[in-house]
Amino acid sequence: MYSGVLSVPKLTFEFFKDFNVQNISHENSDVKILHFTDLLRTFLLPQSAQPPQRGNKKVKLLYSATQLQEAGVKFKVSSNKGLSGLKFENGVLEIPCFEFYDTTEALIRNIMAFEQTCCIRNGYVTDYFYMLDFLTKTTKDMDLLCDNGIVDNYVGDNNAATLIVNNLHKNILWVGLNTDYCKLCESLNAFYKDPRHIWKAILKQDYFSTPWRTATTVAVAILFVLTFIQTVCSILQVL
Repeated sequence: MYSGVLSVPKLTFEFFKDFNVQNISHENSDVKILHFTDLLRTFLLPQSAQPPQRGNKKVKLLYSATQLQEAGVKFKVSSNKGLSGLKFENGVLEIPCFEFYDTTEALIRNIMAFEQTCCIRNGYVTDYFYMLDFLTKTTKDMDLLCDNGIVDNYVGDNNAATLIVNNLHKNILWVGLNTDYCKLCESLNAFYKDPRHIWKAILKQDYFSTPWRTATTVAVAILFVLTFIQTVCSILQVL
């Protein structure tokens, strides 16, 4: 048993240590905490990098996770523990992992309410869940995020987690995303709209979405090639 005297900051950090995914020290002079909700928000924000700025554009991600995957986007869990660490490079979308528990919705709602009232221009936690909401339109999208380790779901089935994500932004004033997320959305929208990726998405959805459709498509293609060869051979015999 610890016999010394704990300071209030140290005691607070010790009490909320399960939320301190980045192992932020209470002795860090750069960490200035207003109250418990601010502390929990601080645990979710990156500490080393300069936070992104916020412009006047309101850019949305137009496509869900499954749509982006069908267009060729690969999903990967980011090694960055801060929630603002989304990155899209070379067709790979990296997203920081987030764990969903029964208490998560209430926790995030409190943090988002704090950002709405005290730091609406720096609502980086709100931004993250807007991005998650853009990506998660159906339970299949949540299945994809869970399968790739981006969401750890402890609330039951993935439909419950999907509902949480889709309901978090009710009554939230949207002032647009930070500049990094705006660029990310523009890049992903452009990737999906690229004709090569559109054709890939159409082919995958219409002809290769299931093993049976894939087998049928291959069989039809082989039949077409054989028919073409037979036709050419018949013409050559006549000549």
